[in-house]
Amino acid sequence: MSDQEIDQFFASAIKLDAEQTPAVVASGHGDLGKLIERTARHHNIPVLQNFALSQRLSTISPGDDIPDILLFAISEVLAFAQDVERDCAQHQ
Repeated sequence: MSDQEIDQFFASAIKLDAEQTPAVVASGHGDLGKLIERTARHHNIPVLQNFALSQRLSTISPGDDIPDILLFAISEVLAFAQDVERDCAQHQ
């Protein structure tokens, strides 16, 4: 990956909790974005690649709620995470 591609790499980690509004817990771009992705993969946290959503989430400070306008996109992330969880449970 070139330096320019790394600089344009965005990643965000969101906390999904059935009892609370989804919130950003980490976000960054460039080397920090790659670190967020590597950390998630290391801990077997599902990773969904969505450049536009990651770019928008990177403007939200960690701990802040995700704006309502992005909640539909976040529902797609939740559906993805549930599919991954279901697949893992079937293979155990």
